[in-house]
Amino acid sequence: MPLFPDYFQDWLFDALALQPGDELCDELLEPLHTLHRRLMASDAATAYADDPAAMRSYACFYMPINMPKLWRMLDRCGDALTTALANGPVTVTELGCGPGTFLWALLFYLRHHRPDLLPNIGKLMGVDRSPVALKLAGKFAKSIRRDPLLAKVPCEFVQGDWREHSGNAGIVITGNVLNEADDTAITFGTPAEQLLIIIEPGTTAVFQQILPLRQQLIDGGFQINFPCPSQHACPLAADNWCHFHINRFELPLIQRMANRLHRQNDRHHFIGFVFSGTTTNAENQWRVLSRLRRVHRSGIRYICDGRHVVEAVLGRRDKATGNAAFAKAAAGDRILMDGPRDAATFAQSKHIRSTDRIDIVD
Repeated sequence: MPLFPDYFQDWLFDALALQPGDELCDELLEPLHTLHRRLMASDAATAYADDPAAMRSYACFYMPINMPKLWRMLDRCGDALTTALANGPVTVTELGCGPGTFLWALLFYLRHHRPDLLPNIGKLMGVDRSPVALKLAGKFAKSIRRDPLLAKVPCEFVQGDWREHSGNAGIVITGNVLNEADDTAITFGTPAEQLLIIIEPGTTAVFQQILPLRQQLIDGGFQINFPCPSQHACPLAADNWCHFHINRFELPLIQRMANRLHRQNDRHHFIGFVFSGTTTNAENQWRVLSRLRRVHRSGIRYICDGRHVVEAVLGRRDKATGNAAFAKAAAGDRILMDGPRDAATFAQSKHIRSTDRIDIVD
């Protein structure tokens, strides 16, 4: 569900010094053409961070695309966020914040779902090596003061190495920075004190890079609130990966820019994890990893319980009211599956039976 406030485009354009219609001007689109050509190059990390024109274009196009990734995860991580904010004041830090993408996304999420928790944010802090990005983040912070619900949330932006701040906040968000790190063995806080949200590009290579950090955090006592339904070693093979997607065209603004850029694919893939000291796992819970494929009136999709990855099949003869949620669930949803078989037996058969009861947990 899009959580962009009604004033979002005005807020975005005000900070970027744009007028309606400027999103299609060459001054904004040309840096994006250059960035797209360099994204797969070894210097992709420096393709825009220190270039004011490129950072401005990045904030206009990519920031609105990235925000819904956080919303999808927060909708599916149980009570981890509300627990982290319950006893504020809490410092929220985004490591490698750029223009502050996920700080603003978190504010918009709380504004929509839990405005009562906004006073529990003691401070928003963004850390980035780029003074260009931080200057832009400051403009967004100034402009957001016009929203009465968000006006009193303090903001601070720090230039430096984000690793030096990874253990200093109650909520830590890393967005598209770990894939650029030489070493993902990072020191965070303790499970009782910290909520960690990790968002990375949805590629096989990045997933394999993040798996050691996942295990490091599990070994340190953190619980996985999203996506894994258990704390075991990831069952996915090296040639597969756990990823999700959002629709990059949730805003007409982005649709117009994408049309001019000849980027028509609406699926934007990402990898995401939420870790905390809060246990949300339970027996017989599975995460839906893919969209439903219909083959000869049967429904087929991948699901994972943290131990087994199953290409589950709901045949046309086994469809029933009790298992209808298998087809209705969206990719990323957590489902509870009760039936006469245990998970290992089901993983071998791969077939949903009419006697299986399936409910969507989140």
